Amino acid sequence: MKFWRRKAEGMSPEQMDEAVMAIQAEIERRMSMGPVEREIAHQMRYGWATFDNVRQSLLILAREIDGLKK
Repeated sequence: MKFWRRKAEGMSPEQMDEAVMAIQAEIERRMSMGPVEREIAHQMRYGWATFDNVRQSLLILAREIDGLKK
């Protein structure tokens, strides 16, 4: 929290509004994701998205989709 407070001190009101809107958009995007999609996005963001990790996550997602079809 201290990081964001320090970062916000140098922003103009317009920049603050833009930052708040960007954060709200990101929250809405993440809320619309399922748990597997969130995990893949997390892996990609932090550089853990190896082929095997993403493949495993996609297999889990495929099983969930198959379960919904039944």
